Amino acid sequence: RLRQIKKIDLSENKLSRLPDEIMELATLQELDLSNNLIKSIPNEIEQMVSLETLILTNNQIGSLPGSMAKLTRLQTLNLSANILTKLPNNIGDMTGLEELDVSINRLAKAPKTIGKLQNLKKLNLKSNRFSASEQQYIVQQLPNCTVSL
Repeated sequence: RLRQIKKIDLSENKLSRLPDEIMELATLQELDLSNNLIKSIPNEIEQMVSLETLILTNNQIGSLPGSMAKLTRLQTLNLSANILTKLPNNIGDMTGLEELDVSINRLAKAPKTIGKLQNLKKLNLKSNRFSASEQQYIVQQLPNCTVSL
């Protein structure tokens, strides 16, 4: 019965992980898991093929699975206020991405594939550990994108 759900807001629920049942909802387009205690994203997230918006703000996520890159319909990904130290090398495969917020993390380097995100319109990198030369590299790779540093 719940297979046709399009949007779920599970913010502020003290969740420590993504519920397995969520990943079975193939029609889900928007998922808000902000302000929880989530430490990792399971590889099975790749099953959420209809996902367009994923909000994971203010959790405890340290890394992302490479399988996330299979979410090619994802347009908005908000990972601000986590403890990310790197982004997946294949993030460039997320070609539908228009907005990416990774502010307030521990990132120092962008994957070489970041330049493949040609549909990206907004990239928020504030409050990370990027060097000036790394920031310049990212801006050069994404000429049609507004980058907030």
